[in-house]
Amino acid sequence: MTGSYNETLSTIFSKNVRNAIQEVKGDKDKIVFTDIFSGVSIKQGDGAMNLWFLESGYNNYLATSPTGTATGFGYSLMIIYGLIKNAEETYNENVLEKH
Repeated sequence: MTGSYNETLSTIFSKNVRNAIQEVKGDKDKIVFTDIFSGVSIKQGDGAMNLWFLESGYNNYLATSPTGTATGFGYSLMIIYGLIKNAEETYNENVLEKH
């Protein structure tokens, strides 16, 4: 699961990770995900940009934000990036209290 200050940023990150897993090797000198993690792939039909699943496993990936949803999904690892989006929010006690 990844979280960011808005759905757009977390979805872009999720899409990049998903696309890296799905990348097909076109250049023999370039290392791709499946060179290191062979047998790991995105489950067919479950590859949305912000919510996707791995084949042969319960593991899933959700991109979310403070106003998005995370309840009920569960996670063993969450990456939070850029939750505070600017200097104004950094010094705003009300914003910080929400995070």
